[in-house]
Amino acid sequence: MRVPVLFATNDKYVPYCRVAIASMLEHAAPENEYVVYIFHKGLSQDSTEALTAFARENVRVELREVGNYLHSAMREVKWYTQETYYRLMAADILPEEDKLLYLDCDIVVLEDVARLYAVDMGNALLAAVLDAPESPARMSAALGIPVAATFNAGVLLCNLAEWRKFDVYRRCMEALEHFQGRLRYQDQDALAIVCGARTMALDPVWNGMTCPPNRLGVLRRGIVHMFSVSKPWNASGDTNYALYYEAAARVGVLPPPTVPLPFRPGRLWARRHFASLRPAWLRALARRTGEVGYSLATAYVPRLRRYLRCVRVAVTARCPGGCAHCEQLCAQRAALPEPAAEQLLEDLKKLFAATRRVGQVRLTGGEPLARDDLEGIVRFILDSGHVDSVVIETPGLCAPSAALQALLDSGRVRLRVHGAPAPDVVPLDERERLEAWPWADFGPLKRRNCTDAELYWQTRACGANDWYYLDGRLYPCARIACAVALGALRESDCAFAEVRRARGRRQVARDLERLTQPRPMEACRYCLRGTAAFTAVACEARTKLRQEGE
Repeated sequence: MRVPVLFATNDKYVPYCRVAIASMLEHAAPENEYVVYIFHKGLSQDSTEALTAFARENVRVELREVGNYLHSAMREVKWYTQETYYRLMAADILPEEDKLLYLDCDIVVLEDVARLYAVDMGNALLAAVLDAPESPARMSAALGIPVAATFNAGVLLCNLAEWRKFDVYRRCMEALEHFQGRLRYQDQDALAIVCGARTMALDPVWNGMTCPPNRLGVLRRGIVHMFSVSKPWNASGDTNYALYYEAAARVGVLPPPTVPLPFRPGRLWARRHFASLRPAWLRALARRTGEVGYSLATAYVPRLRRYLRCVRVAVTARCPGGCAHCEQLCAQRAALPEPAAEQLLEDLKKLFAATRRVGQVRLTGGEPLARDDLEGIVRFILDSGHVDSVVIETPGLCAPSAALQALLDSGRVRLRVHGAPAPDVVPLDERERLEAWPWADFGPLKRRNCTDAELYWQTRACGANDWYYLDGRLYPCARIACAVALGALRESDCAFAEVRRARGRRQVARDLERLTQPRPMEACRYCLRGTAAFTAVACEARTKLRQEGE
C-alpha cells in the first residue's frame, strides 16, 4: 500500500516534527510505501538534512516550498502561525495525490498509520475525530450559519479528489475573510464551515487528546496528540507527555530538564501584594508577616480554606478482577482490613471541615460496588452539602444495589467505568460494552532501573491533578498511598496531609499547602524507578464475565 502523509513545519518546529515522523516510521510496515510530504516556506540547511535523513527503501521524503501559494487571508492570530493553514493547500500543491493523511507536528504515533489511511471515505471530503455534539451548535449560534460538524484538525484524512471538485481551498479562504476576527481556531473552523456536512467520523483513538494523569496506564494505540497551547517541551502535568519524552529521547531531541520552582500559595500571595514596598527590609518583613497571616487565614476562616477540585476516596480493596495494571495494588491490599463505614464517614467529615469545598468526590476501590453499605456512604456525602458531585469509579464487575440504582437514576450520582469510552455513564447491563474495555491492552509491570533523567521526565509527565484519600490521610498519588499502607514505602519519602490524626487545623492547612508544591522526586521513585511497561495479556476476569453473560 502507498501511504502519503503530510506535515507542515518551520525551523522552530523541526525538532518536534522529527519526533512525529520518527514515531510514525517506527510502526511502518515494510511492505508499504510511505511518502512523507513536508510543506514549508523556507528551511535552514540543518533542518532540511535532519528531515530528509528519514528517507529509506520504503520511505520517500519530499520537501515542498509553499511560499508562493500563501493567501492574504492566512493571518497569524495568537499562537496560530501561517503553517497551520498549509494543509488547506494540499489539493493544489499535490495534484498527483487523490487521498492524503495530514498530521500535526505535536503528535506521537503508536501504530501503523496505514490502518488509518485504509479507511474507506466514500465521497466524504474529510475524515476526522469529531467534537461533542454541542460544539457545532455553539459555533452555528456564534457565526449565524449552520455548521454540521466540528472536529480537531490535527489528524485529518483528506479526500483530495473531492477537494478539487468542491474547490475547498477557495471556499476556506472566503470563510477566513468573511468571518475574520470571529473564528476561534482559524483554519480548523474554516474547514468545519466548508466541509462539516461532508465530514466522516474517525475512531477517537486516531486523535487521542492529551489528558490529566491516566490512572489505568498508558494505552499504546492510535495517535496521541498534544493539542493544547501547553506542550511537552514547555509544560508538564500530562501522562501522555511521557510518550513524547520517550520518542524524543530516541530521536535525540529531548528537551533539557528544568528545576521546578517551589510553589507556596501563601508566599505567592505575599509577594504579589507587597512587591512595591520600600525599603527592602520592610518588604521582607511584610512578606513574611503576610505569609504567616495567609496560613492562619486558610486554617481558621472557612471561606479562605482550600478548594479541592477532585478527591478520590478508597472505600475498599476488594475486587474480583485483579487487573495487572491496577494502581490500587488490590492483590496486596486485600489482606488489610476494609475501612469500617463509621470510620470512613468520620474521616470524610474531618476532611470536609478542613476544606472550603470539594468539587468532586470519586469513590474508588477495588470494586466500590462490592460494599453493601455504599449507598449510605454516598448519601452522607450528598447530604453534607460540601460536595458538588459524586462519582463511583468501578471496573464494572458488580451491579449496584437497588437503593444505589435509585440514586443513579435520579442523576445525583454517576458511574465511571474504567476504560469505558464516552459517554461517561455506562449502563452495567450492556455486556457488549466489555468488548470496548481495554483490559487486554494491559499486563504485568516490567520493572527496570531507569536513569535520573528518565525519572525526572516521568515525574514531570505524571503530574498531580487530584488527591487520594486513604486511612485518614490525603496523598497526591494513589500508588504511593497504597505503598505506604503496605509498608513498602517510608512515610518520610513522600508528602501527605494528616487529617484524622492532625493536632489542629493549622497543621492540616500547612500539610495541604505543602501538597500544592511539586511532588518530591524521591516520593515517585517507588512508582517510576523501574518504569511501568505494559504487555498485552488476556484478563481472566473479563473472560469469566463474558462466559457468564453467554
